[in-house]
Amino acid sequence: MTPTVDDRSSTRVVLGWSLVGAGLLWLGHALGLFDVRFGVVVSIALVVVGLAIAWTGFRGRLDGSLVAVAVVLGLLSLGLVQVHTVVTSVTGVSDRTLAPESETDLEPAYELGVGDLTLDLSRVSLSGNRTTRLEVGIGSVTVRVPPQATTRVLARVGVGRAAVGNTVREGAGLEVRETLGDGDPTLTLEIDVGIGSVEVVP
Repeated sequence: MTPTVDDRSSTRVVLGWSLVGAGLLWLGHALGLFDVRFGVVVSIALVVVGLAIAWTGFRGRLDGSLVAVAVVLGLLSLGLVQVHTVVTSVTGVSDRTLAPESETDLEPAYELGVGDLTLDLSRVSLSGNRTTRLEVGIGSVTVRVPPQATTRVLARVGVGRAAVGNTVREGAGLEVRETLGDGDPTLTLEIDVGIGSVEVVP
């Protein structure tokens, strides 16, 4: 069924208010007024669009553009299902490259909303076992592991690609567990990417 003028107007209103709401949430987060996760913003937008689809469908005037938006938001939500809440040292929308000089510079967790996060640990010498978590909503995570340690990797990607050592997987709902190196001590990396890629190299 071809959308009427009223249907197209309703679609613009729904999408407009969804963008305004998402923007206000993200702005409040960026200004430190409150804490909100990227997945929360996507989920709220999905609920709003879902309600709009239900309403227009009830009226017998379902707009295909709303369905398309819902599909995109649904894929984002699926990609973020496996992303865990972490205490973060890196946030926002940008590309970040970090190269700690020593063990004391290594944070327990890193997060980036949208962008590419690179963590170079090639110059870090560990005195004991450590665990570091990395989370990116949309984008990529690249980690170069310490050369004299054993690195245990748990990489999860909602939709995209995961490459850990010689193991490479592509698709949706990816989970890769690999151990790199045979030194001592042990570094455990827990990596979550909603949509994008993970690469862990020696």
